[in-house]
Amino acid sequence: IKLADPFVEEDPTLQPVAGDYAIRVKLASRSNMEGIWVGFPDSGEYIDSNHPDELLLGLDSLQAESLSECIALEVDCCLPQLTGILDQYDSASELVRHAIDFGYVWAEQGQGAPHWLDKWQAVLELEDCHRLDYALDLAQNLHCYHFMPRDMELADFGKELAKRDGVYPRDELLASCFDAEGYANQRMKNMGLSAAAHGFVSWNGTELVYEYSQPDMEPTMSM
Repeated sequence: IKLADPFVEEDPTLQPVAGDYAIRVKLASRSNMEGIWVGFPDSGEYIDSNHPDELLLGLDSLQAESLSECIALEVDCCLPQLTGILDQYDSASELVRHAIDFGYVWAEQGQGAPHWLDKWQAVLELEDCHRLDYALDLAQNLHCYHFMPRDMELADFGKELAKRDGVYPRDELLASCFDAEGYANQRMKNMGLSAAAHGFVSWNGTELVYEYSQPDMEPTMSM
């Protein structure tokens, strides 16, 4: 099966790529020791969060009724900072379940939130994240972090922050006198933003909620 390009950014050259998928897992069974690749997100007509078309076709090719009859041989992920994924899982079932969810997260891209992918990757760098399960948790906790894109003008960022803080003047004359760049500099200093490859980021003090990774896997939470 050939999937459509799941990347939603306007410039596809800015996106990390792994074939036509966000993540692929090579599975093998006793009937097929060479293995086959299954990729996610799935764009098949039959959408099931637990058994996507791609997985069902893969199991059929492997002559396996379930993932319990399979082993994972390789993993190919679009995010280069996620390494050693195969060694992070004891079973193909758990790995594929997380790969399916990763595919959905990648396809949704924060439901169109601006700079979502840059923020996610900046948070991954801040927290020194290399695990798939931890990356999934961080994707659901991006509201716990301050972020400024690298390609955003400081004055525009200051204006956005001021509006968010409720201090940006509504009067046009007063707004024209507002020092948006100075406001941005002061707020960035207060937020303690750290430079990352994809932007400037810091933890905002909100407690993270864990669903995929172990709670004792403490994040850096840089102030």
